Amino acid sequence: MQDMRFRLRKDLSQQGAPTALCRIIASLGVKGFGSLVHDGILSPIKSQVYVKPRFDMVDLDTLMARVQRHMHPNLACRSAEFASIPKACFEVSCATSTVINLLMDGHLKSAAWTHQGKGLAGIVIDPVELKSKLASFSKTGLTIEDLRDRLGLQYTQVKKLIARDLLPAFTGRKSSSGRRAVLVDPSDLAAFLDDFQTIRTAAARLGISENAVRAGISNGSIVRAPDGGGLPIYRTAVIITI
Repeated sequence: MQDMRFRLRKDLSQQGAPTALCRIIASLGVKGFGSLVHDGILSPIKSQVYVKPRFDMVDLDTLMARVQRHMHPNLACRSAEFASIPKACFEVSCATSTVINLLMDGHLKSAAWTHQGKGLAGIVIDPVELKSKLASFSKTGLTIEDLRDRLGLQYTQVKKLIARDLLPAFTGRKSSSGRRAVLVDPSDLAAFLDDFQTIRTAAARLGISENAVRAGISNGSIVRAPDGGGLPIYRTAVIITI
């Protein structure tokens, strides 16, 4: 991790560094950008040719777009209670990746652009709201392992649900160990189950065995939800009729 930060600093001092990469690192700082990589929000391009970390411009643009999706411009939002992302992270002692995840999922309602042309550097957030949100999530967040057991899916399948934004996730800390992990708020899981069911959740909801659900799916020619991209999830309105 420290080696990567050193190489990033060196890259930024050279001419021709990608503008989007420079803008993001300048907005968050090298340490803050490093936490995005550490927690999997951004991943370096795998290469046996280049030693220095390189990032896909599409991934950088996607990150910016996901954050912008929940932003609203507010040029006057410069009051003392608001802070930049790095300052807010410092005040509440949380990782930059945690704040970015919350922004991408629209959990920080007060967040606003003060200057859209500056990218992430133009975002201000309320540290009080951030601290409150972190406190609520740290108590109730469900890990991927928790979701795997509740949904009866494989670990990789749960990750795909998150990647498809069917289960909004954020980076927080496990209440048991204090280690950072990808978490899902129980309310978001409940919202997911309003629309979709797995064989395990449908069995629990209908009070029948999982094998009975499988038989009902087969006999009723029920197909998987198109939204799931082939994952074994079904529309709730359909599967509860078996």
